[in-house]
Amino acid sequence: MGISLQVTTDSWGVDSKGWLLSRKGFDTCRSITLNLALFTTGLGFADYIPSGTVLGQVTTGGLYGPYNGAASDGRQTARGHLFDAVRLTDASGDVFTVAGAALFWEGIVRRDKLPVFSGSEGELDAAAEVELPFIRYER
Repeated sequence: MGISLQVTTDSWGVDSKGWLLSRKGFDTCRSITLNLALFTTGLGFADYIPSGTVLGQVTTGGLYGPYNGAASDGRQTARGHLFDAVRLTDASGDVFTVAGAALFWEGIVRRDKLPVFSGSEGELDAAAEVELPFIRYER
């Protein structure tokens, strides 16, 4: 049996990091794995998940998904923000199932520059702000 390797080149828009107010926390981001199926259920994510999205950790399996204060699977507790945008699909439109990412959990964030979604999943609310004590939010 041989191994077949394939290289795919793809280009997509530049993600805005206007929500970051300092470089504090850049060097302490945690490596995490996202369950991308949790981001494709009516949240309005088309091709990618924008940086700044608030994340929670699913208790079973330890993968991360969009924070949801009403969830009961572990995502009801905010763990941090997605540091870099993550693609949901490849160049041919096939949806990925998981993706590696970086979790921003300490630093200074401009609250009004965080991504806004239709619905509560992935958005910062008062409860999430309290659950992230190492992040200082400014307006």
